[in-house]
Amino acid sequence: MVETLGPVFLIRTLHLRPALVGLLLALGAVGGVAGGVAARYLARKVGSARISWISMTMLSLPGLLIPLAGHGWWVLLFGFGWISWTFASTVAGVSLTTYRQAACPPDMLGRVSAAARWITWGTLPLGGVVGGALATALGVQTTLWIAVAGGCCAGLWLFFSPLRGMRDIPLGKPEPAPVGGKP
Repeated sequence: MVETLGPVFLIRTLHLRPALVGLLLALGAVGGVAGGVAARYLARKVGSARISWISMTMLSLPGLLIPLAGHGWWVLLFGFGWISWTFASTVAGVSLTTYRQAACPPDMLGRVSAAARWITWGTLPLGGVVGGALATALGVQTTLWIAVAGGCCAGLWLFFSPLRGMRDIPLGKPEPAPVGGKP
């Protein structure tokens, strides 16, 4: 919903020129690249288990600046929030993908990765439709608040999991799947 409503918010609510909208949205790429570069360092420094839930909860909190953006210099709040949003999601993505690749049996990795991508990317159209419906009913800025708050809470399932008590995700060598599906 945030990805769908961000441009709508900037254009229809804040009435920004297309060049400034493009610049602000491009800042998301900066956050994503920075997250990709920092993910390995953060996993080593903080721990691979910890960074998975920290990135989805605490590192995403500055994303709450996105709906606070306003006219004049206040528009920079969108930029700062958007950078942190994409930074946090990239760090989380790297962390969780690394775990999946290390823990999944090699002969199932393709199917597991495809299913994970389908679930992750498959929710984007649903978020767009729900975001549009909510924005029509409640307004774009209110819906952005709901979307960002929901995104910041998305990592709570990891926070309340056993990962919170671990520094690193145990990465033993995966067992090959039994042939024919029988142990």
